[in-house]
Amino acid sequence: MNGRCEKAETRTEHPSQSPTAETLSPVVVIHAPTHAVVTPAPTPVPAPPSDFELYAADGEGRGICTTGKALTQEECFVAANEVGIGMNLRDSLNVGSWNFTPCGCFIYIYHWVDYKDPQHGNCKPDSNSKLVCRK
Repeated sequence: MNGRCEKAETRTEHPSQSPTAETLSPVVVIHAPTHAVVTPAPTPVPAPPSDFELYAADGEGRGICTTGKALTQEECFVAANEVGIGMNLRDSLNVGSWNFTPCGCFIYIYHWVDYKDPQHGNCKPDSNSKLVCRK
């Protein structure tokens, strides 16, 4: 067995009959290689450490990152994508002044990256939101 192909013939007549051109059918026989080549899986490269982390919005600061940990609107989208690995995040940043969400940068329902300026006030803890704050 060396990975080669051969052409063989099969007989379609009864064993007691002599073979003729009409009773022979071509068949292709493939010989499989006798050894398998195993390629190891690539080693995953760990993500570089992030300066940011996710917090439950009803924990950290009760709807806002604690002093010194808040992100700017400009930092929000990149930071959320660093810490939101494995989430199905949308490819844009939503900016609003919603009355039922935390303030600052947050991920809403594991899909939307949102930013609400803390100056709007009304920073509410929300179980569907994860704050993105500095470590």
